Amino acid sequence: MNRGLTGTLVVWLVGCGGNQASQQQSDAGQDVSGSLDVNPQPDGGPQTDVAGQQDAQPDAGVDAPVDGPVDVPVVTPTITGLSPSWLSVGQPDLNFTLLVNGRDLPEQAWIIFDGYNFTAQFVSTTQLQVSTPTIALGTRPRLVPVMVEPKGPPDLPSNTLFFEVTAADAGPGN
Repeated sequence: MNRGLTGTLVVWLVGCGGNQASQQQSDAGQDVSGSLDVNPQPDGGPQTDVAGQQDAQPDAGVDAPVDGPVDVPVVTPTITGLSPSWLSVGQPDLNFTLLVNGRDLPEQAWIIFDGYNFTAQFVSTTQLQVSTPTIALGTRPRLVPVMVEPKGPPDLPSNTLFFEVTAADAGPGN
């Protein structure tokens, strides 16, 4: 056989119930006939192909391999709450821990707080946390956008919730 041959090899299975497969011809016109034993499992279990992969059970409803790309659903993280949901400017601590609650939260993510990316610590698919410097609160009352963005494809960001920064010694809404 010519080892320098390039091209696609066409493989035909002869008699699916039998135990032989024969290779017919390459697209370069070279005859590459030969045979390969594909012995079925005696218990009727899954068959193993040439690449060592198992075929589905005959009764599994799988008739043929899928041609073309397979659509995989893309899950977008959703945030439903922040804890705490507000702090006052001028907090004495250097950092505060922000908990982001939601669903479909990724293991590797950024928590985006007022446009700054902070590496999230994964707690579960419903909770992430991050240590945020209080300097990120700024010096004036305002609403700070918070969102989650996965660190890998697909990097679709979550919805946005707002963290409230209140005046010193004031509560939320003041």
